Amino acid sequence: MKKIDAYTHFCPLGFIDFLESSLGGQSHVFRKLFSTTPTLTNLDLRLQLMDKHGIDMHVLVPLPWIESTPTIHVDAKLTDQAAKLCNDGLYKIVSAHPERFMGVAILPTTNPEIMIAEFERAINELGLVGAVIFVGPTVTRGDDHSYEALYQRATELGVPLWLHPCRPGNYPDYIDESKSEYLLWQTLGWLMDTSSAMVRLVFSGVFQRYPQLKLITHHHGAFIPLFAKRMQE
Repeated sequence: MKKIDAYTHFCPLGFIDFLESSLGGQSHVFRKLFSTTPTLTNLDLRLQLMDKHGIDMHVLVPLPWIESTPTIHVDAKLTDQAAKLCNDGLYKIVSAHPERFMGVAILPTTNPEIMIAEFERAINELGLVGAVIFVGPTVTRGDDHSYEALYQRATELGVPLWLHPCRPGNYPDYIDESKSEYLLWQTLGWLMDTSSAMVRLVFSGVFQRYPQLKLITHHHGAFIPLFAKRMQE
């Protein structure tokens, strides 16, 4: 029996370098995390980690999200370049170790037509197994009409979509503050973002329109398993 971790993160270094190139010499917010957690960027160390814990395969879901770099995301062409760079990097990893890795595509969400084109390229040409969309108060809502074609195409291709929260640390918890305090943006905010996205997808009728749509959420389904009965009432 194979042990497969279906939600692990990995970042091709060329992708973070590209995002950073638009920041005027500043480090990307994820650079510190990558420097302190080399298994997020170093393939050899990742394989060693997997072997140590007896994991046969990792499904690689890319970080960071392109929306974390507004100077890139504001430009549809740059966003497309960033997505292609990341997806091509994941393709190389999966192609070199198909028995150990599967790849999940990142999408250029700035323009719906460009997003669908890259989604189809990633699935049909690169052989990636699905795509990730990022949810939270500073990005496009998961139930926004701009995602409608993506849900339809993912259903037609029979591939899943991964949901990942992306509330940034500079998004305040109170209107009189300039940033989130005490890491609430991540420890609780990300769970809230995932839960909110799940609820909105259900009640906006996405699953009525696409009953075969497959979604994979992070962090054990966030708050939904704990509060399912409360929400039913």
